[in-house]
Amino acid sequence: MFVFLHADVLKRLCADQDDREHFVRAMLWWPDAILRTLPFEPRMQCPEPRIVLIPPEYKGDYCQEELVICCTRFGFVEKITLRAYFALTQMRMDQKALAGQ
Repeated sequence: MFVFLHADVLKRLCADQDDREHFVRAMLWWPDAILRTLPFEPRMQCPEPRIVLIPPEYKGDYCQEELVICCTRFGFVEKITLRAYFALTQMRMDQKALAGQ
């Protein structure tokens, strides 16, 4: 799973200690997440789940991604949204694995 950070969000996370700690804890909770910064490469032939964390003013630029989290900070709502999405993605992958057996 790929998590992409806009540079402005990254600056905000680095500036605020609490937001940075919340974000790091959320990333540690999902060890298969690959963290990258924007801009990013086009999707491969097999589309992987991608999450984009962006400032609200860039919402239109990334509206076709699977999950877009608009944030000026990484607080409770953003953390819960990210964890819920990770859990749903894990359930989807488990269902595909069971269906393939």
